[in-house]
Amino acid sequence: MKALKGSAEERSLLQRYTSELNSQEDELATLKKQLADLEGKRAQSQTAFADLVYHFDFDGDI
Repeated sequence: MKALKGSAEERSLLQRYTSELNSQEDELATLKKQLADLEGKRAQSQTAFADLVYHFDFDGDI
């Protein structure tokens, strides 16, 4: 970077790196939201399953 100090190439490179970082941060935020949503759905499913098992009634002879 010292060789490019203050040049148009440096500004272009910094702009590219900043743009890539912004895109990665946006993608990370999206993935975190998706993960939180999926964890919520999993918790709901586990609760529903536990409720189903708890209320399961077997009337047959063993």
